[in-house]
Amino acid sequence: MLAFACQSAPAVARAGALEVRDAYAFEPVLGDVASTYFSIRNTGTAPDSLSGVTSEQARSVMMHRQVDDDGQAIMRHLETVEIAAGATVTFAPGGTHLMLEQLTALVTAGDTLDLMLHFNRAGDVVVRAPVRPYGSSE
Repeated sequence: MLAFACQSAPAVARAGALEVRDAYAFEPVLGDVASTYFSIRNTGTAPDSLSGVTSEQARSVMMHRQVDDDGQAIMRHLETVEIAAGATVTFAPGGTHLMLEQLTALVTAGDTLDLMLHFNRAGDVVVRAPVRPYGSSE
């Protein structure tokens, strides 16, 4: 079983022309699902796309976008997330986000979740997401 680290994560993870910044996760309120957020900045001249995310600390990681459907918030599964050249894509509460499902151990504030982001052009990059109390801004 993988141990959960309690150290601070680097502010920026880089893969090619991509910078992944400000990653964090909220501790699960009920069960074994953690929502995770960050931003991806493409400093290059070519587009790229996030084609998937994995974590040894979760049996499944899904990319979702929250959308309003007649006043009801629903989650839409995303196969990929495009990052245009020179653009920044933000994964944030109420919008695009990751759901780490079936966590392999109890996760609480102060822990760190390790993610492997898979980009079509830039390749893979490890991102460390500190776990915050649910709903906190820091």
